[in-house]
Amino acid sequence: MNTAAIFDLNHPPKFHVSALRQEKQVKIVYLKVKLPVSKLVINTKYEVMTVSFDDILYCEAQNNYTMIYYGEGKKVLCSKTLKIIAESLKHGPFLRIHKSYLVRKSEIRILNKSTHEIFLGNQIFLPVSRSRRKEVLILLNAL
Repeated sequence: MNTAAIFDLNHPPKFHVSALRQEKQVKIVYLKVKLPVSKLVINTKYEVMTVSFDDILYCEAQNNYTMIYYGEGKKVLCSKTLKIIAESLKHGPFLRIHKSYLVRKSEIRILNKSTHEIFLGNQIFLPVSRSRRKEVLILLNAL
């Protein structure tokens, strides 16, 4: 009988232990990976709701709050700053056009060069800051 193949089950050989450790490391790395999010979680005074990135038209800063306009004329006041909302939406199709505005790129229809405002498809005009005009022009030329 081959004695090399016999071992105590309470003390498995080292290669089995290292294989188990490697398997655990793979699982830990897998658990740390975050999937891309396509919804924004909004905390309001009375509820917590989610809004799909595709439904958001634009966001407007209001001091330490953000008004989020979505859907067909709906809006909700969020208790986060526009900077935090912009970081949450950085993987989505959004563009910061002003210190107070974040707009979905596909909603921009016209850039008025004399008033430096953009026109959204739903009869809304928003200002564009001087530092962001070039970025908006590049975006419109790419469409």
